[in-house]
Amino acid sequence: MIRSALIVLGVACIGASPFVPVEPVPAGGHTLEAWWCAMVGVVLLFAAWSRPAALLTLATVGALGLTKPLWLHRPWLSNDERGEPLVLLALAAIGVAGLGVLAVLRGRLRPAVFGLVSWCCSWRWPLAMCLFLGSVAHLTLYEPRGYWTSYAVNVAAMSGAWLVAMGALVAFGTSDAAVRLKTPSSTARLPWILGLWVFLFSSVVARFVLDGVPHIPDGVAYLFQARTFAAGSLWFDAPPAAQAFELYLLDVVGDRWFAVTPPGWPAVLAVGELAGAPWLVNPLLGALTIPATHGLVRRLRDRETADTVALLMAASPWLLFLSASFMTHAVSLLDAVLACLLVIQVRDGLSRWRLVAAGCFMGHLFLVRPLDGLVVGGALALLVWFSQRERHLAAVLSYGAGCVVVGALVFAYNQAMTGDMLTVPIQEYTDRLWYPGANRLGFGADVGNPPETWGELDPYRGHGFKDVLLNANQNLCNLNFELLGWAVGGLLLFGAHVLGGRWTRADRICGVFLLVLAGAYSCYWFSGGPDYGARYWYLMLVPVLWLSARGLQTIVDWGQQRWPDGRFRARAHGCLLLCCAISVVVFLPWRVVGRYDGYRGFHREYLEQVEDGVHGGALIFVRSPTAPEYGSAMLANDPALPGDRPVFVRYRSEAENAATEAAFPGRTVVIVGRPSGR
Repeated sequence: MIRSALIVLGVACIGASPFVPVEPVPAGGHTLEAWWCAMVGVVLLFAAWSRPAALLTLATVGALGLTKPLWLHRPWLSNDERGEPLVLLALAAIGVAGLGVLAVLRGRLRPAVFGLVSWCCSWRWPLAMCLFLGSVAHLTLYEPRGYWTSYAVNVAAMSGAWLVAMGALVAFGTSDAAVRLKTPSSTARLPWILGLWVFLFSSVVARFVLDGVPHIPDGVAYLFQARTFAAGSLWFDAPPAAQAFELYLLDVVGDRWFAVTPPGWPAVLAVGELAGAPWLVNPLLGALTIPATHGLVRRLRDRETADTVALLMAASPWLLFLSASFMTHAVSLLDAVLACLLVIQVRDGLSRWRLVAAGCFMGHLFLVRPLDGLVVGGALALLVWFSQRERHLAAVLSYGAGCVVVGALVFAYNQAMTGDMLTVPIQEYTDRLWYPGANRLGFGADVGNPPETWGELDPYRGHGFKDVLLNANQNLCNLNFELLGWAVGGLLLFGAHVLGGRWTRADRICGVFLLVLAGAYSCYWFSGGPDYGARYWYLMLVPVLWLSARGLQTIVDWGQQRWPDGRFRARAHGCLLLCCAISVVVFLPWRVVGRYDGYRGFHREYLEQVEDGVHGGALIFVRSPTAPEYGSAMLANDPALPGDRPVFVRYRSEAENAATEAAFPGRTVVIVGRPSGR
């Protein structure tokens, strides 16, 4: 009777959540009342099944409710936020979950405390504390201004939420529900089913949450360049009154108008542009990465590890939301995984022509993200050499031939765009936009930090050791938070293996790769920002989840030595499935309504007006000075500027506006802000 009532109430709360009124928040995101209503229902549904599962869900809801959903995440605990009703509700949720955990574990607290004290006395304690403190809070929010009291309060709050969530996870692991929660059957269809889930979720987010348009200035440039390539050219004719079309990463040089971004990703995106659905490209690439990674891990380890990695990938908010974006990272990861898979297939005796194909994927990765291509391409060349039983040089040359055939296209592209095969368009552009050498690898006072534009993402002048530490901290925090969306930390399993596992050769290769990639990006002045997680570190996804899957095995081995009844493995896998399920039903909706709905102010309203034929061939001045507003308008421009379509330009001074009108004679002039008036 009680279970039925909980189910009815839970379904009612979830069903009522869309009707909870919300107010728009500037630059994206909404108030979270609707999410809270739905989460009450989710907690009730979990309670109908398992009280410990409901406690872990409640702890997760409380931890997320206590966290700012926009930009660099931190608790809502500044002086003017502590009395907010939703903040108090989040604290209450964590408190109730904590009391529930104490009640469930009351007879088992003493051995847990003794075990924790014993572990703290070991050599692993300092390393664990470094990993925890490095990933629990963004230092750039506190360190430059000396807000150490706020830092301590926020770390304490998140640590408390983490302890409650850990207790709830332990409580669930000791319950019968954990044993009954069966892992999916291992079949050849499993990775494809998980890939289909990724495609469906990311497609829905891409179209209905992100409106099928970019929400970062880089994405606008990528889509512009994709339209250029789809038109069969490297550039469009320079527009009249070029200053009226000024937008970050779009350049006008002489009679040419083009995006300065690398060509590899826009060339792929152009296929989607030709098909009329560029927003579907990344969801498809993200989906294909699941079976490709499953095949790679299965060949390197076993099917069980491959299933675990594929499951973690399919539940990863990092992968799901990046696969819904217009950014480069989904194709970069797929390039890297396919290249590694082909190399391993050759090691296992398949045709050596696969090495040429692997090189082609690496060459394309270089065209997409040059630094990623250099790091992964070099690492894979070593793997090719050491994985071959004979003819090592011939294997490396075959792989290198593929790299050169595709990767060398960048030199022809540079020559066409800048007149110098060694000068990339974006370097020439940023030298003019900021100052010479600003956007380069290296260290010194004359690197990075564009004038008064990047704030807490790059608070110190130049690029030095302190910047390296802060960038690493930003990425580590984003990685821990976005990787899996777990209240116990996305790096929990990873840390378990790093600190207590038996490392195989493949584990050591993954560890070295993580250090090399992090080291390579430490030479760049920018961390990548928090937009879609630690996106500059995105190629770490597979090795981190590999080591996380190995961490699960480490925990299982440790538990079976102490409780050899044969059920510990089922309990550990039940905990894994529960955490993934909570991430899907709690974290993903929180991210959708709290962050990505209207993210950073980009929208498709101008594009819809053009599709509806509202303005005809008018000359439309966009009055708002913000980059997202004109970036949204640029998406509605046909770069060829035909006479029967509207042209969106920036509203500037009276003299400049008059010059723009003179450059487009015969067009009706319209002045707009944001169409919705928001």
